[in-house]
Amino acid sequence: MININYGHNKGLLEACKPLGEYSYFVDRVRFHLAENQAKEEAVDAALNELPDDFVIKPYLLARRAEVKMTSITEYDEEKVHSDFFEDGVQQGIKQGIEQGIELGGIKMLVKGVSLGLLTISQAAGLAQTSESEFVAAAGL
Repeated sequence: MININYGHNKGLLEACKPLGEYSYFVDRVRFHLAENQAKEEAVDAALNELPDDFVIKPYLLARRAEVKMTSITEYDEEKVHSDFFEDGVQQGIKQGIEQGIELGGIKMLVKGVSLGLLTISQAAGLAQTSESEFVAAAGL
């Protein structure tokens, strides 16, 4: 993941002028939002502040309504990170279960069942035993 927020990765933003200009635009929108402007007003103000020599300015101004609609869509960074974290945890648990199965670890299968990642039937199948034998061996 590369941080393209204004003020970060300066070399990249300078090497790709449109990306650097877009980063500046987003920064200005955030500035106006922090000043308690409404989202549409913040986008308008940021568009109006773009320097005339910005190559993206004519493009953004010609598509002002579309820019407003896409710019004011909420992006919840914390939720995105939380979702990625949860996905990673679930993937790690599944990998751990698979590795545990390879090592004959019934504890990993029990953990998978307790977390709702596996049904008893699935766990028993992975352990190559009947459901009743799995439940007895797992102490469920």
